[in-house]
Amino acid sequence: MTLFNPSVFINRLNVFKGGNRVVDLTFRNGLNVIYGENSSGKSTILEFLFYALGGDNPRWQPKARECDEVVCEVAANGETITLRRPISGNPSDLPPMDIYWGGIEEALQKANAFW
Repeated sequence: MTLFNPSVFINRLNVFKGGNRVVDLTFRNGLNVIYGENSSGKSTILEFLFYALGGDNPRWQPKARECDEVVCEVAANGETITLRRPISGNPSDLPPMDIYWGGIEEALQKANAFW
């Protein structure tokens, strides 16, 4: 695999609903395959990733709209950062992203002032 700078690798994706993790996926460098039966949530996972990385106008499925926030740990140019973004039930509402310099587990223990 060729590494180009700048680079961004997704390490982990968490989605929360009511304070509980409803999605917890770990990714590896290289090709990651998301597979499953029809209507099992594959496209929704991709929408969560798109949104966590700053995408706008997600096409949320009704169940995804019920979630509270998406948190994504990435390696950006070799440095680990965690991105957090609230999920709004209104598709036209695009809340800002919070950024924490460090891993996801450490970030989730920190108060909002540290983000």
